[in-house]
Amino acid sequence: MLEGIRMIVLLVSLFLCAWIDWKTERVSVPLLLLGGMTAVLLHLFAQEESVFYLMTGMSVGIVLLLYSLVTHESIGYGDGCLFVMTGLFLGFWENLVLLLLASVLAGIGAAVLLFFRKKKKNERIPFVPFVFTAYVLLLL
Repeated sequence: MLEGIRMIVLLVSLFLCAWIDWKTERVSVPLLLLGGMTAVLLHLFAQEESVFYLMTGMSVGIVLLLYSLVTHESIGYGDGCLFVMTGLFLGFWENLVLLLLASVLAGIGAAVLLFFRKKKKNERIPFVPFVFTAYVLLLL
């Protein structure tokens, strides 16, 4: 039952973050904090996963944050923070798969936008909608 609650909380969190990112090109840090705290509380309540599980899950986002720092935000800090939060829900491997699938979807989306001249080569596109879409695909 708690697994279902976790999936729904993450789905709603990603949907809200995706919508905000789509509209404002920003990631809502308060929403990420709320989602992350909810994930930790659910893990504490269920006592199914170890602290190691939580830490390794967050590592995907931490690596993205470090990459963002080194590359002067070629990937936004908000995206790194998002993957810290998703890692608390999913653990390392599922979070890594989520990142990879979202990256593939974003690449396809960027190619389509370039092809139809909706975006230019150096313009940014919101990434979180692709993360949400990737998570929905992983749930199927």
